[in-house]
Formats: sequence, structure tokens, C-alpha cells
Amino acid sequence: MAKRSLQASAEGIRKAKQSFKRKGWTQEYLAAEVGLETRQAIWKFFTGQRIDRHVFNDICFALELDIAEIAQSFTTDESSLLDNSANLSLDIETVVQKLRSVYHENIQMQCGTVQILDVAQPIRFNDLYVDIEILEEINSRRWLEIKKFPQVWMKENNSLGVADWPQTKTSGIAAVKKYDKLMVLGKPGAGKTTFLQAIANSCNLGLFQADYLPIFVRLKDFAEDIRGSSQISLFNYLCASFLNLGISEQELNTIFTHGRALILLDGLDEVVGKDISKIISKIRQFTEKFYKNKIIITCRLGVQNYKFYGFTEIEIGNFSQSQIANFAEKWFLSVAKQPPAIAKDLASRFMQKLELKENFPILDLATTPLLLNFICLVFQFTEDFPINRTEIYKQILDLFLTRWDEAKGIKRDEIYPNFSLLHKIKLLSHIAAITFPQSSYFHPESHLCRLITDYLVQNFNPPNDTAALEIESASILQAIEAQHGLLMQKALGIYAFSHFSLQQYLTAKEIVININSPTLAELMNHLSKKSWREVFFTQCRNVKPCR
Repeated sequence: MAKRSLQASAEGIRKAKQSFKRKGWTQEYLAAEVGLETRQAIWKFFTGQRIDRHVFNDICFALELDIAEIAQSFTTDESSLLDNSANLSLDIETVVQKLRSVYHENIQMQCGTVQILDVAQPIRFNDLYVDIEILEEINSRRWLEIKKFPQVWMKENNSLGVADWPQTKTSGIAAVKKYDKLMVLGKPGAGKTTFLQAIANSCNLGLFQADYLPIFVRLKDFAEDIRGSSQISLFNYLCASFLNLGISEQELNTIFTHGRALILLDGLDEVVGKDISKIISKIRQFTEKFYKNKIIITCRLGVQNYKFYGFTEIEIGNFSQSQIANFAEKWFLSVAKQPPAIAKDLASRFMQKLELKENFPILDLATTPLLLNFICLVFQFTEDFPINRTEIYKQILDLFLTRWDEAKGIKRDEIYPNFSLLHKIKLLSHIAAITFPQSSYFHPESHLCRLITDYLVQNFNPPNDTAALEIESASILQAIEAQHGLLMQKALGIYAFSHFSLQQYLTAKEIVININSPTLAELMNHLSKKSWREVFFTQCRNVKPCR
């Protein structure tokens, strides 16, 4: 009886790669030719792993190969390579320079450009990147009293937004030089991926760690490629990538054993829940075995609390006004494709408009790189910001809730059974309106959890188990922070909306939906006392109800 699965022999893999190279295909293209939804089976085929017989045959047919010359049943003990002391006899400097030369084009392909949302063509990375600043103390881990927040908030940010707590900042590259093992945390759109790209590009061009081999891995792809194959390690996965370039496992093992790799693992938060434990385990095993290498992992704030041994956690800070100005000039030059003199003039007018009192809420939004790109796009056409801000806030809310993940091909785990996008908006509007009239814009986690519990009771008929409801409400709050970044933990157990203008907008939506609610009078009184009535309605008038 024919075997249900087949694997390629070493000679078969060599022939398959020759055919694959001649055709000039990508693994994604070959997967589509064979009728597969992902490239996982293609990756297994080229790494000599067993795959379904029919898929194996289809791949050989697409590559115009004789199945009998390609297929073979065999197993190898890859782990024996790692313990082979003979590998260390390779000259490390020669190996590093060889692999850097061979892998240079791959890093350029992965990190040399950025794809900007709502911009048709990719932009050369160095034409747009602005150096980030790093906070060496994670804001959400601080033990702080809530009563101190309003004073710091007003002192640090007169734009009615929530600023970083005052602390010493350093450049991103300085942090990488200082620490060999880094976990880089940041809110959505803070620039985590672009930071890793910057490090990879600098290393690739010999401007930073020129005697190291840069390796960039999207953890989402890693998780998808090894799904269903628990025996594949991160080392195996990297070896398979380099085999396509004619680099042997022995050479790569020499690099890792000597600690001469700069390994950049991007997007731990983008790994779906069913895969996360396995991926964390794979990373832990690799970092413990090859501990001499420089390793950087990026992840969103609030996603998970697992700590990799020996790693220093840092947080990406908000853009300063000088960074905003730098980015704007680069944006009008490289994205809007204006001549240098015009781009400089546009950036100057852009900053002048942002610094006007009536535009403080937009200045607050511009401290997040993802939103700054959107704001530049808005400004490009009219060289001003619209008086009615409703559409801007609507687009930004949509960006956080759906479009950013969709653009990156990310599917987040469901935060609660049947909890739709509409429910998220309604819940956020409910929280915004309830908390807006109160004396502080910062609220204890317990308070927000009670509001979430109330919403669940009103809309989902959950079981009458108080303890279970408290746990579910806390999980929903954490999921909103991790997946969308609209509510953020500003200190341990203390939350606020990521941008005050978005809280205003969501409050306005709640007013429109519940125009006859008795709580409306309380909210209006509060606005009058705070002398914000004019500002509030300038920003939020004409908000359409949620349907």
C-alpha cells in the first residue's frame, strides 16, 4: 500500500531548488499554483519533511520534476549537528563575512522598504525613518498613586492628552548597544517593526555591528510555517531559510555558537493564542542554547507577561515635537514626492498649524507614528486640518480597531464570545461617556472592569457568577489594550484612553445614541464647568450614531 506521506531526499531537495530557482517563483506563488492557502507545506517540502502524498505529487508536477527522483523516506537527527565540536573549527571571521554577503540581499528585501497605509507604492526605509526614543522603565509597571496623575498630565502635555511620565530617554540604537538581550514593548503603531528594520538595515550596511550576521524573522510567519510540526526548532527553521541560499547548517551553527548573530524577532503579539505557548517555548530554547548572540524581540504592551531569562524590557516613547517635524519633512519629500524646498516649507506650515491651540488634540494624536502618517496624509491635500474633526476621529478609530491588523494580515483572538466590532465600539463609547464627567481622566482597573461587567450583563446575559464575570471583564480590558491600544495602562492598575480626543469622540457618539438619557445633563454640566463646551462640540459635532 502506498504511503500517505512523502519526503524529499537530499538530492531531491537539490533538484527541486534548482527548478524552483529557474522558474523565479516565491514559496507563496508555488503554494497558490498547488492550491494551498499557506506556504507551510512548501516550506516542509524544501526542508525534507513529510507532507501529504498528494501535495508532494502536486509540487513535483508544478516544478516539472520526476517524483521517483525526488521522494525518499529517511530521518535525520539535526540535533547531532549542534553538538558537533568539529563545526567550531570553521574560521568564524570568514564565515561571518561570507554569510553577510550572501544574506545581504535578503535583509534588503525584508527591511529596505516600508509599506505605508493608504500609499500605493513602498517607500525606501531610510527616506522616512526617524530615530525613536526609548524609555528604560515601563510606565505600566510603575506603582503610582492615581491622585498624582492630573498634575503630571497637565504639566507634561498641555495638549489635553496623556503624556509619558517624565523619565530619562535614550536613543534606540544606544539601547541595543547597551543590552545584548532586549524585549522592545510599545503600543500599537509606536514603531516597533520599523525599529527592528532600522537595526537590520544598519547592520546590513555595516554601520552598526558590522561583524555580526543580521537575521530578521516575523514570528507570525514562523508560527504559521511550523504549525502542526512540534519537532521543528527555531534553529531548524533558520537553517531551512539559509539552505535556499546555499549556506550549510554547519556554517550557521558556527555563527550561532560563537555568538555572532544579531537576531531580530518581530511581533510576538501577532502570534495567535493557539500557537503562542509553542512559539515562546521555541524562542526560550534557542536563546538559552545560543545565549551569546544579540537578540531583540518586539511585542505590544499588555499582550503577555512571560519574561525571557536575561532580557531587558524597554518601551518605545511617544514622538517629541522635533521628531514629528523631522518625520513630516521626510513624509512630504518621499511620500508626497515634493521637491526638497517645498517639502521643507510644507513641514514648517504643518508644525505651525499643529501648535495652534485649536489643534492641540491633533498634536496629541501625532505623537504616535502610525497616526502621524495619517495626519500628514490629511494635511497634504488642503494644507490645513478640517474644522469638523469627526471624520478624522472616525478614520483613526477604524484604523485601531480593524484596518491596521487587516493590512498586516493579522487575525486576533476573539475577546469574548460573539463580541463583534459593533460591541467594541459601543463598549468603548459607554466607558468614555461614563468616565468623561468624572474628576480624573485616569481610572482604576477595578472601575473599568465594573463598567465592562455592566455592559456584559446588559447585552450578553452572562451566568450569575460574580467571580467569573470579574475575570472575564479583566480579560476584555486587557484584550482591548493589547489588540487595539485604545485603553492603555498608564501605571500599575491605572488606565486611561490612549488619546484624549478619541475619548471625546466616543463620548459624543454615546450622547447621540442616548440623546434622551438622564446622564446627558450631568455630562453637559461638567463640560460647562470645565469651559470645554466649545472645544468639545467643535471636535465632535455631527457624530453619526453607531448602527
